[in-house]
Amino acid sequence: MKLVLSRSSLVGLAAILSGGVAWSCSSSPPGLGGPSGNAGSGGTGTAAQGNPGGVCYSNNSCNGSYTCIGGYCFDLGAAGASGSSAGGSTGLPTGSVGGACYPNMTCDGDNACTSGICLPTSATQGDLGGACYANQTCNTGLTCVSGVCLSLGNAGGASGAGGSGVSGSSPGGSSQGGNSQGGNSQGGSSQGGSSQGGTISAGGSAGSAGAPSTLIYATDGFVAPGTNSVGVTGPWFTYKDTYSTISPTDFSTSGSQICVQGTVSHSDVYGPTIGLNLNQTAAASSTPGAYIPSAHGVTGFSFDISYPTSLPSELQIGYHTLGDAAEYCVVRAPLATGNTVYFSSAYQDCYSASPGPAASTSGSYQSIQFQLPVNYYADGQSFNFCITNLRAILG
Repeated sequence: MKLVLSRSSLVGLAAILSGGVAWSCSSSPPGLGGPSGNAGSGGTGTAAQGNPGGVCYSNNSCNGSYTCIGGYCFDLGAAGASGSSAGGSTGLPTGSVGGACYPNMTCDGDNACTSGICLPTSATQGDLGGACYANQTCNTGLTCVSGVCLSLGNAGGASGAGGSGVSGSSPGGSSQGGNSQGGNSQGGSSQGGSSQGGTISAGGSAGSAGAPSTLIYATDGFVAPGTNSVGVTGPWFTYKDTYSTISPTDFSTSGSQICVQGTVSHSDVYGPTIGLNLNQTAAASSTPGAYIPSAHGVTGFSFDISYPTSLPSELQIGYHTLGDAAEYCVVRAPLATGNTVYFSSAYQDCYSASPGPAASTSGSYQSIQFQLPVNYYADGQSFNFCITNLRAILG
């Protein structure tokens, strides 16, 4: 199966992923704006850069937890909602290659759920669904998108009718009226009182946009050089104390998945741990180097968790300095999506009765680690989960 995403189908897919309606840049009610104008005629909706449906930033990132695919930002948390217009559906089927994952983070056949998108598990580097080459290129006919090789051809869903549109603001509903690619078209600007129809005069100001971020993508347990805009490269790994268990011991055959399972023992000092070295150019043949977040504009990392039965009850997320000289950490009950740990919120020896200072983005770090602390689990308690959608937070 060949994934084909045209410019128009990407806009339509973004509409479907956000519920089939026009997007708004504001999280609070829009202003009153100018007097209502006439209904706008159908057209292609325009969303703010970094928001769902808008173009990605120049470093292939988007606001908050949104994901950059083919130059457009998508809200993968809303994936799966179907929207259609008179011309038919424009979304790729849930579970198929390039489509949204099912709610339980699975896909059809041998496809694997990666950051909310279904990709082939057997794809090799440079091929469809595989990791890009170090110079961010792919084999002929494919394009490197957020570290993954995709086919951005001319095909896509058929265009739907523009829709009559709702009443716009001041000069009579702009040409940004409707999204012709899926969902019901909105005639006027979705920003109510935007520059297209008068300035915001009352009713609340626009909500602030989330911080941009960039996806950290691994193939067979290794984040290859050049696959992200923040210089992260290195292997994923696991380790444990004496009595607890964790598998796999490495991820060299894991495809795009970073998943672990095992048991926690109260006889151990520390719990089973999964980690990623942030600056190691080869998976096994090199020594980890220092990663300085401020040199790349990184202020923290976010991640999601997929799981077959239940979330881990607690995770200790730690930033380890070069040579494991110190750990800056925080213990949290993780959520399925949207777990964010800024360096400023991680404290040295967070498990101590008197933790040290907060981490600094100007420090030299070796890895980010996710540990199951033994005192939060029953003796012999099992675990089974995946770290997904790891992202570096910018600014």
